[in-house]
Formats: sequence, C-alpha cells, structure tokens
Amino acid sequence: MAYLTAVVTLFGLMSIVNLILTFGVVRRLRTQEDGSTPAAEGDPFQGSGLTVGEPVGSFSVHDTEGRPVTRDSLREGMLVAFLSPGCLPCEELLPGVVELARTAGPGQVLAAVVVDGDDGARPDAFVAALSPVATVAVTRLGGELTRAFEIKGLPTAVRIGPEGRVAARGRALLRVAHSVRAGA
Repeated sequence: MAYLTAVVTLFGLMSIVNLILTFGVVRRLRTQEDGSTPAAEGDPFQGSGLTVGEPVGSFSVHDTEGRPVTRDSLREGMLVAFLSPGCLPCEELLPGVVELARTAGPGQVLAAVVVDGDDGARPDAFVAALSPVATVAVTRLGGELTRAFEIKGLPTAVRIGPEGRVAARGRALLRVAHSVRAGA
C-alpha cells in the first residue's frame, strides 16, 4: 500500500510540474515580439520583416538580361525568392526553387540572388541555374531590393498578393508547390 501511495504522489507532482511548464510556454508564445505565433504561418523562420497584407516597398533594379524590375512589375501570385551563394540552406533549396519556377511558368518567379561582398561567393552558378526558368536579379544584402522586402535572413520568399501586398512569406514557400493563377 505504501508503494501505491508513493506512485500516486509522484504522479501528482509530475502533473503539477507539467502544468506549470505548459503555462510558461503559453505565456512565452503570447509575448512574442510580433504578437503572432510563427507556427500560424507554417514556418518558424520568417526572413522578411513585412507582414501579410503589408505593401512591398518601392525599388528599381535590373535583371540579368538588363531589363528593369520595379515594384510595379510584381504581379499577383508572383513568388519572389531570395537566395544567396555560400549559404548552405540556399544551396540545398536551389534545385527545388528551379523546379518550382519551371512549374509556375514564365514570369511567375523573381529570383533575387543576394551576394555579400565579404564572403567571396560568386552568383554565377545560381544565375545559370535560375535564368532559364525565372527572372533573376543579382543584389546585395542591404541593397534596394532586399530593403524593399525588409529581408532579415536567407533563404526566404514572398508571395505577392493584390496591389503589391504580401500574400505569404517564409522559407516554406520555397519547399511547397503553390498553384499560380493563370494570367495573374
């Protein structure tokens, strides 16, 4: 009988500790900086500082073919992918992004190849892989394009919604094939 009492008491104490830890986790989730749980958008890593519904900032860059790319050239449903040579997760996601762009069709993916002059990584392999299937712009971290999207980490992507607003954001967009509206 003494063993049964000890087991029930131990079980009760463990339940109380578990309850206290659960309350701690809930409290921590409620006090997050942006007020939302990252899991709500399906990706704990949100590389863009823009929130869903917020407009993309103004920018003007040229793609690798010399054509101008501006905020006004972004269409609803378009995916803007930010990748960087020398970034291991970016290199691992590159083949998937190429396939995603191929599936989405012409003009539906803007691939921003972000270079950092400090690491010496060259964008050539990324440009060569992405150019046949996507519009490619080479930019710097802190450049006009990355500032317009408030990029805070790589790799990441932003799905463009109506009126140049963010429809979705995060690394998960680079992994999952999304349907693209025809003619958008």
